[in-house]
Amino acid sequence: MGGAVPYAYLREQLVVEHGRPVAGRPTLYSIVRNERFFLEAFFRHYRSLGIAQFVILDDGSSDGSVDFLRAQPDCVLLSSGLTFGQHLRVHMPEGGVRTERAGILFKRVIGETYCSGEYGLYV
Repeated sequence: MGGAVPYAYLREQLVVEHGRPVAGRPTLYSIVRNERFFLEAFFRHYRSLGIAQFVILDDGSSDGSVDFLRAQPDCVLLSSGLTFGQHLRVHMPEGGVRTERAGILFKRVIGETYCSGEYGLYV
């Protein structure tokens, strides 16, 4: 596991692969892996509820999920070299060091980065 990394390191590990985030849009964010079977219904359902922007971190899908996500005009597709289950030791902004899976930490980082000062829905 090694030494602890700064919290900002997590944000640096998120790469925008597709799309451009737009502030002020009702935003849903999620982390997916090999969910292609469900994605069309997922997007349709949340669009019907008023979601106008999806920020999705793909965790290494190999089932066509990435192609589907890239085809969505209201989707910001993120990737990372870190996997959901990878354990990290992180210096947290509120103090202290926390050991956690990257995916759990990404839930916080994505919300802070793409929904800062606004409402966001994590699903």
